[in-house]
Amino acid sequence: MPYDQKDTSKPGPLDGVRVVDITTFLLGPFTGQFLGDMGADVIKIETENGDASRNAGIQNHINMAAYFMVFNRNKRSVSLNLKRPQAFDALMKLLETADVLLHNMRPAAAKRLGIDYVSLKGRFPRLIHASSCGYHKDGPNGHLAAFDDTAQAGSGVAYLLEQYNGKPGYLPSAIGDKTAGLTLAAAIGMALYQREKFGKGQEVHVPMLETMVWYGIPEHLCHGVFDQPEKGMNGHEQILTPFRRPYACKTGYITIHAATDSQWHRLFSLIGRDDLIGNQKFNSRQSRSTNISELYSIVEGSLDGRTADEWLELLEENDVPAGPYRTLEDVFWDPYFNESGFFESFDHPTEGKIKMMANPATFSNASTAVRFLPPNLGEHTHEILKELGYHDDQIEDIMKFND
Repeated sequence: MPYDQKDTSKPGPLDGVRVVDITTFLLGPFTGQFLGDMGADVIKIETENGDASRNAGIQNHINMAAYFMVFNRNKRSVSLNLKRPQAFDALMKLLETADVLLHNMRPAAAKRLGIDYVSLKGRFPRLIHASSCGYHKDGPNGHLAAFDDTAQAGSGVAYLLEQYNGKPGYLPSAIGDKTAGLTLAAAIGMALYQREKFGKGQEVHVPMLETMVWYGIPEHLCHGVFDQPEKGMNGHEQILTPFRRPYACKTGYITIHAATDSQWHRLFSLIGRDDLIGNQKFNSRQSRSTNISELYSIVEGSLDGRTADEWLELLEENDVPAGPYRTLEDVFWDPYFNESGFFESFDHPTEGKIKMMANPATFSNASTAVRFLPPNLGEHTHEILKELGYHDDQIEDIMKFND
């Protein structure tokens, strides 16, 4: 079985690394969860009301919405008012034990709280100070708020959707948050490696907008890559053609993505169009790209004689890349994901039976198991303050939200 989310017999690749996570919403929590999946001890610092996502959408109990739970496993939760000196001092004591500080505040807010890099680097020279916000913190828009829609619209991604369906739009996924979150997790890993070689911490910053430009449009820089003004998005017609979609069969849909000459030749034979094998419109990658809409429409119109399952079996036998079309409900219950252990059920102490997705990365000598289920708000506050050496009366004072 490729995934075993309950196997904690091996340590994670980041075992021994402690991350203090002062993030909210999606981008930062996604980063923290990825590091937690890798075995880091992630301590999530929350306000009295908790992460803003705790009550966003479907939930069985207050502060434990599904939106929060899918981005916040493998963390311990501490709830403090960091504006109180007693709680802030406890945070500083916690940072003495930490390898990484992670936050997604705008620069001014981080500075007001006293957790910006300049304020901390002298006291914690080995600390990796990692942050993300909408725009680069040192750029002209670093002070502005931004969310996923801002990044999709400002990066050209919403424009790509306009080229595809006639009007600007957003991908129905928080792709900017998650892309920047994964990039930040990777950058933190690199900074930890550099620290092991040279002994020094540093600041790591990943802006969401620039990450979305870097991630979303490189294959569309048809003329810009040659330092010329863009003359249209016709350099990669294969992505923007309206015929790039799942194809209807006798029953159901499938996706087909032949890429090489030999794959196309086999596909032409399977759909009964051997006459296309020598056709100059389709006999090379360049000619197929130029005529991609016509080519895809031919394929789409040739599949109604067999069911989706029959086509998938035939295409697999002939080594033509293809796959099933799944609804979200299909994905959740499909044997492919469940028999592999990608979806795994757990018994949560307050939320009952829940289902978690595995981290897709696997290691031959390390584990990415679920060690902590999504925490209740402040579930581990007393435990962690005790670990730091505080006595019960001190803990009681630190945990107050008002004087």
